[in-house]
Amino acid sequence: MSNDPFEIPSSGPRVLAPEGKFPAVLYLVADLGHHKDTYDGKETIKHKIYLGFELVGTKMEDGRPYAIGKEFTVSPSKFHKGDYYFAKTSNIYKLIKSWANKDKIRTDPGVLVELLKLAHPATITVEHIESRRDATKTYAVIESVKPYKGKDKVERSNEPVDCLSNMDDFDKLPEWIQKKIKGNLENNGGVPEIRYDDAPGAGDDLDDASVPF
Repeated sequence: MSNDPFEIPSSGPRVLAPEGKFPAVLYLVADLGHHKDTYDGKETIKHKIYLGFELVGTKMEDGRPYAIGKEFTVSPSKFHKGDYYFAKTSNIYKLIKSWANKDKIRTDPGVLVELLKLAHPATITVEHIESRRDATKTYAVIESVKPYKGKDKVERSNEPVDCLSNMDDFDKLPEWIQKKIKGNLENNGGVPEIRYDDAPGAGDDLDDASVPF
């Protein structure tokens, strides 16, 4: 597996999202499962999820809006084996917290499913960054996700895809994400025993489970 966090698999889309600040809506959430990762010669096992955002108001040559996404690592729950949550030091927690503009947010993955269903808008800043392995390649990356404060209504064009709460929408995923899910440890011999950390289980610190943030 590549150590370049900005590298898109060769089977993935090559259309580069434009740089700038855009109103955006979450349209895709996917549980990628557990994958082996190697950094500085040390192999670890990480549970990954993927978020995909539609950049509202943009348009590619084929008429579809540009989209951009990002992988995140989630933490296993100590109290609910098989479940996971967003550690408060994790990038996914920081992203949702910034999006919500609140001091405290829910840490369970269900919040993403609710945001998907509600088409809750955001303001996303996109940057172009050169590949760390190949300076001839440039990737579009999410620099920040903030609350949407515009006056215009933000509407999603893409059909929402939920492969986080279940896999019913698997066939609707881009081919490269399907390939990544098929290549996870769950589908290839199983996940070795993972040491669960001492952080709270998913959703243990919720104020109100009925609201997204």
